[in-house]
Amino acid sequence: MLQRQGGQARDAGHPEAPPARLTSADVARWRDSVMSLDRDVSDAERVDQLRVLEELKAAAAGAQARIAVDLDASQVQHQASVGVPAARRGRGIGAQVALARRESPSRGSRLLGFAKALVNEMPHTFAALEAGVISEWRATLLVRESACLTVA
Repeated sequence: MLQRQGGQARDAGHPEAPPARLTSADVARWRDSVMSLDRDVSDAERVDQLRVLEELKAAAAGAQARIAVDLDASQVQHQASVGVPAARRGRGIGAQVALARRESPSRGSRLLGFAKALVNEMPHTFAALEAGVISEWRATLLVRESACLTVA
């Protein structure tokens, strides 16, 4: 059984075990499990299910932001290594994000910009999103409303 300790998943039987590293296949199994949530429960449990699922959505949005930033850095580094001129590096990454998230290319570019601002410039907002404390929409509003401010 996995437990959360200090933001990391740990094996309850072995507190010194390294954090569990999840793959996309693990997350797909979680997605499939969500479809079989027990519906024969009390209303209090239904409210708890709604809350936990909302926290899961927010945590997933945080993970998507981190992954998009990592993809961007990796692709820009690869493009630099194969001689792509600096002015052209990064092109098409928003479209890749869009394809993965089933969004339009222009929305993918906005999502990538949001992710970069969130991860690189707003660590507290990003941490709150990752922890499921705020929704992706609230994080978007914070990023949008602070865009005119300097990072400092």
